[in-house]
Parts: sequence; C-alpha cells; structure tokens
Amino acid sequence: MHMLKKWEKRYVHYPTDVLGGALAGAISGYLGYRFIQVIFYRIEQEGGGACLK
Repeated sequence: MHMLKKWEKRYVHYPTDVLGGALAGAISGYLGYRFIQVIFYRIEQEGGGACLK
C-alpha cells in the first residue's frame, strides 16, 4: 500500500496543457492521415498491391 500512496497525489491540468495536448494530437493525427494517403497513392501508381487485389 505504501507504493500506491505515492501515485495518489493529485495533479492540476492547466488550460494550456489541455490545449497543447489537443493541438499535438490534432497535428499528429493529420500527419498520420497524410502519410497513409501518400503510401496508398504510391501503391496505386505501382499497379496495386497484393493486399489490394
């Protein structure tokens, strides 16, 4: 139980932390989306792939 008490401390999330996290998530999500689009575009340009047939 002693080890669990260490994790019971409450932390405050400041509005900038929340907004920064939302912005970082949105940017990483968009970049991942674009990355997948490029990969599928290149697969189509090469005549498809084994998984697409």
